[in-house]
Parts: sequence; C-alpha cells; structure tokens
Amino acid sequence: MKVESHFIRRLKSSQRGAVVPLFLVTAVLILGTTFGGIDLIRYSVAQGRLQNALDGATLSAGRNLANLTANPTETEVTQWQTDAYEYFRSNLPDGFLGSNINSDDLQITYQDETVNGYTIGQHIEMTARGDLPLVSTGFLNVSSMGLQASNKAVRRTRSDLELVLALDNTGSMKGSRMSTLKAAAKELSSTVLGASQASGVPGRVFVGLVPFADTINVGNTPVTQAWLGEHTGTNVVLPTDSAGNPAAMNTNFIQSSTQWMGCIVEPPFTTQLPAEVLTPSSGFRPLHLTLRTDKTIALSSKGKSYERILDGHDQLKVFAANGASYDRRVGAKRTTNKSDIFTIYSAANPSNCKSSRLTRFLSEDLDTIHAAINKMDADGNTLVPLGLLWGWRMLHPGWQGAWGVPGMPREPEPKVLSKVIVLLTDGENAPPGAIGIADSSERQFAYELGVDIQTCTDKNFKNGCSTALRREAVKNFSVSYTDSSSSNDSGNRWQEPMTSLKVREPFGANNGSGTFNRQSTSIGWDDQTSMNTKSLDAYLAALCENVKEDINGIKIYTVTLGNVGSSTEKLMAKCSSGPTSGYAYNANNVSDLDKVFKSIAGALTELRLTQ
Repeated sequence: MKVESHFIRRLKSSQRGAVVPLFLVTAVLILGTTFGGIDLIRYSVAQGRLQNALDGATLSAGRNLANLTANPTETEVTQWQTDAYEYFRSNLPDGFLGSNINSDDLQITYQDETVNGYTIGQHIEMTARGDLPLVSTGFLNVSSMGLQASNKAVRRTRSDLELVLALDNTGSMKGSRMSTLKAAAKELSSTVLGASQASGVPGRVFVGLVPFADTINVGNTPVTQAWLGEHTGTNVVLPTDSAGNPAAMNTNFIQSSTQWMGCIVEPPFTTQLPAEVLTPSSGFRPLHLTLRTDKTIALSSKGKSYERILDGHDQLKVFAANGASYDRRVGAKRTTNKSDIFTIYSAANPSNCKSSRLTRFLSEDLDTIHAAINKMDADGNTLVPLGLLWGWRMLHPGWQGAWGVPGMPREPEPKVLSKVIVLLTDGENAPPGAIGIADSSERQFAYELGVDIQTCTDKNFKNGCSTALRREAVKNFSVSYTDSSSSNDSGNRWQEPMTSLKVREPFGANNGSGTFNRQSTSIGWDDQTSMNTKSLDAYLAALCENVKEDINGIKIYTVTLGNVGSSTEKLMAKCSSGPTSGYAYNANNVSDLDKVFKSIAGALTELRLTQ
C-alpha cells in the first residue's frame, strides 16, 4: 500500500504528462489564427478588387450607353449588360483568390432621367455578390465569407458647351446620305441642347451649324455686312479685270436683302501663313459673279455739228426685264475720259451660293438649329477647309460679339467650358468647275445709259457749244455668263473667283519684275500654283494644326462618311484632336452615322460615380 501511494503522489506532481495536450491545443489556436489572418487578407484583397472591377465596369457601361438606340430592344439591353460583365471579368478574373462570383450574381440596370421629353441624365446601378472559401475552414465554424459590392453612376450632358457642326453639303451627299445626316445631326443637337433646356439651367450650352461645300453662306444681315471691307464711298470696288479696269458696283448689291445672298469670300492674306482665324474687320468680300460688257455711244459729226460726251457725266438707270423699275447691282465706267466706250458691269449670285446652306451662329434655341439642319441641301464641290475655318471663327473669342450676340463666343474657361467642332465630309477636296447663276431670271435685265452730250459748231469744241441730255437705252438685254477663263462673243466674262476661299499671292515669289505672280484660282500654299486637291489638302492640314494649337482649347472630332479613300481618311484622322486618332470616326456604311454621332454625344457627357 505504501508503494502504491508513493507512485500516485509522484504521478500527480509530474508535468510531463500535460505537454502533448497543451501542444495540441496551442497548435490549433496558432494555426487557426494564422489561417484566419490569411483569410482576412484574402478577403480584403478580393473585396477591394471586386469594388474596383465594379467601378470600372460601371463607368464603361455608362460610356457605352451612347451606343444604345432610343428605346432599345431587350436584345440591345442584354448585349449592353453582357459587355459590362465582360469588362468586369477583365478586371476580376474568374476564381480570383478562389472567389466564386457567378454571372447571375452580377446585376446592372439603368434608368433615364427625363424632363419634358428630353433625357437629361442616365442613372446606372451595379451590384455584385459572391463568396470566398476560407483556408481556415475546420478551425472555425465558417466555411466561406460573403463578397458584396455596389455602386451608382450618373451620366449627364455637359453643362458648359459650345458645339459647332461643320457638315458636308456637297453634291455627293444627295439622297440617303443627306437624310441620314440630318437625322443624326438633329439627334446630336437634341442630346446636348435639349437636355440643357430641360434641366432648367439654360444659357450654358450652345450649338452652331456650318453647312459647307465650295461656298460659305453667312447670310445677308447688317451684322455680316459689317464684315465686308472693300467699300469706297457709295461703291463696292471689285477686282480689276485683265485690262486693269475696276468694276464699281452700287452698294445696294450688299445692303439689299433681295440681292446679295450672303456668300462670302476670304480677304487677301497679308502674312505667309494661310488658314488664319482673322477678325471680323479683316475685309471680307461678297461672293458674286460679275458680268462685263462694253457699250459704245454713237456720236455724230455731220456738217457743222460736232458731238462729244462730257467728262464725268455718265448716268445709269436700270430696269427689270419686264420694264418695272429695279435697282439692279450694276455699275458703268467710261474706259477713258475721251472715249465713247462705256464698260457696263452687272453682278449676279453664283449658283453654288445656296440659301439652304445658311450658317447659324451658336444658339440655345433647339428649334432654330433643327430648322437650319432641315433646310440643308446637297450641291456643289468639296472644300473641307471652309467648314473648319468658319467653325473655328464661330468659337474663337476674337469674334466675340461679331455674330450679333453680346459676349459670344465666350472666353475659354479651362476644365469648365468645352469648345468642340464636329467636322464631317464624304469626299476628298475638289475645287469647282464652271459655275452658273443662281436665278435664271437674272440672265436678263434692262438698263438705260444716260450721258451728257455736248454739241458744238467747232470741231475743236470751242465755239457754238450747247449742252443737251441724251439717253441711250437698251431693253431686255440678255446676259450670258461663262466660266472664268473664257468669254463669249459679247465680251461677257467672270471677274471673281467662284469659291469662298480667297486667292492669295505666294509669299516671297515674284515674276522677276518686282510683282507677285498670281493665278486666279491659287490659294498660295505649299508652293502650289492652282487650287487643286493637293493644295487644298495642304491648306487643310495647316488649318487643322492652327485650330489644335489655338490657346482656346478647341477640340476637333472628324467624321468620314462612306469610302473617302485612304488619303482623305488619314488626313481627317490627323486633323482630329487627341494624342491618337481617338477623336476620328469612320462611318464607312452610311447607316453607321447614327452610332458615330451617338458616340460623339457620349464623349460630350460627364460621367461620374455617385456611390
């Protein structure tokens, strides 16, 4: 019994028997804590990656809303959701850190915010759920942890925008191209301007329109008349003809709203660099056709009666062809003080000056812009620089107030105000050929040329002289207009280039006699001596760089419609803004134009996360 008691006492006092159980308990606690810590890190990383992927997918889906048509079909919405899911997966691969997120666990919806029928914003909501299996399973009663993320975003049109649509209205745009362009342009203007009006905060978004071909029509208004600088007294002085005779025209050609149609010509350039923004006071000229024909006043010298025309006593009265009084744009000039020959000048609007292609300055009135778009008509040749040039002038603060709207266009406000030109063409640059007159009724007019005839009995006109007014009259004189390089048997010929681009003297070049060479169709750029596709392309390239380097921060979106050829496509892409061609679009299929303009509208929106 004593031995047994002793053994029991020793066993009770020994610590070696507790080591193994203690080790097992401690090891479980240590492993559980370690794996639990690893799971917390895994969860934190997975949850953060999930939220970032969801944010990126939401923003991508917001931008992609621009590609949805109005009232999208269920198929289109499903495709939009699928694109968002694929973007999500590109940032959070399936099985990341062992996580499980099924496609059914990813939900994305959007809702339009409309006021008075206009969509002023789109609200996007996206959620994702999943689970992360734990490596600490077995140590804890939890086998996985739930992953969940959500966010919201809003996509709204910009609250500060000046947008100019410079759109090709040339003959190749006839038919479906023009109708498609009108629909797309109206939808784009409705997106940016209509939303601004409906938002209840108008006055910060404006849209302008520059329809172009080989002419630009700024309209005949007191505002645009003030841009015309070549006035001398009561006459508009035209370029001299090949004989050096000036063609003086009555200013009623300009000031009457029924005569000059509003097409404008660039002033002479005074520097080496073309494609300048210039200013409204640079001296633009009205575009018109000038007819020249000579009229000889028959004088008699019979017996003792001798006749001569008194110097400075020529008068001109003009009638319409039907005999009614009509203040036609006509001028007369005596060839020399001693001559009995008078040169009669008449002006008419060229047929490539279209009233349907009327430039509309920046406006916040959607109906005004839509009405101008609806009037667009396809005709004429392609001079892409004209569209960009006048789009630039519509946005440049140097023209502030010149369009008749005080304070417009606005001064630049970095990071606040966006100034944008959308430049569209469906063909390469091509100057026009022979041009007719806009109104066939202008082919005829009647005039009376009145002169003071002095009759003397002395052939030296010193004795027996008396003064009597004699009027020479010609009724229903039919005029015939021809191209710039030829004349008909009546001596009628053009006196004016028939495009809005002004002829320019190549800087520094001369013909050896101290005077500059000038060809009547030259734009004087890139050593070109004629207005052709090559010289116009070079002119456009220079203009694009000038606009993009403008300190006013104007962005250019370019659109080529149809098969324009690789050269024009590259030229337009290079013309667009941005370090790459991200601002350049190709609508090879005309039906794609709607999507292109929707994409541009999307680029002009502000997209931000709200949660």
